[in-house]
Amino acid sequence: MRNDFLWRVENACWTAWPSAEDKMISGWLCRTSGGETRRTNSANVTLESCSIQEVIGPAKKFYAERGQPLLFRTVSFMPEIEQELSVGGFAPEGETCTLEADLSKAGETECADVESYSKPMEGWIADKLRLSPMAPAQEAAYRRMLTRISVPARFVRFVENGKALSLAYGALFDGILVIESVVTDPAHRGHGLAGKVVGSLMAWGADKGAALSCLQVEATNAPALSLYKKLGYETELYRYQYWRVIQ
Repeated sequence: MRNDFLWRVENACWTAWPSAEDKMISGWLCRTSGGETRRTNSANVTLESCSIQEVIGPAKKFYAERGQPLLFRTVSFMPEIEQELSVGGFAPEGETCTLEADLSKAGETECADVESYSKPMEGWIADKLRLSPMAPAQEAAYRRMLTRISVPARFVRFVENGKALSLAYGALFDGILVIESVVTDPAHRGHGLAGKVVGSLMAWGADKGAALSCLQVEATNAPALSLYKKLGYETELYRYQYWRVIQ
């Protein structure tokens, strides 16, 4: 598999979950947003990334000025960078799988109870916060992130008896549909509700011309991995993880 395709996927994922501030430092994409989300508060490896030794000082200063620790994010298809971090005194954490689904194989999904919006309506956000509570700083960062999505997107939720039980959103970039923020009420899991909301997004993406979809899920989340496999996300493209300096 060619790395240029994997970089397309990476770029689509960055775009689907935008950060408040981006700065390239020695070929590393330094993203920051506040809150606790590591994806938008880390230095991301790119094709142009230079040696770790050249970026540590400037990146550490960049994050310190924003009250954040230095955190690197690497991808498994650039093992030389991970090896350099390991030798340089950093330790990995939070391994995540990037999965792919072929939208041409996506089946039709019953969407009668799935509400769909082109923007993150306040009701959708309120349901997201109810189903997945956040600390105030993280909620503020999440709300800011949603307002910065600049590509075609769809926000969906499954509603039963006037109450949202499952929701997600999808963003479309460079022919790739990225699925984000999938969450289901714990009392209603195992009934196919996540499949309905994700399936509705897959149908929307295919209708918009996307050939494939991807999503990212923690490697240790076995129930989620099983669910997404059933939905067609059968191919693992690559993994990513974060690196902190060993204290």
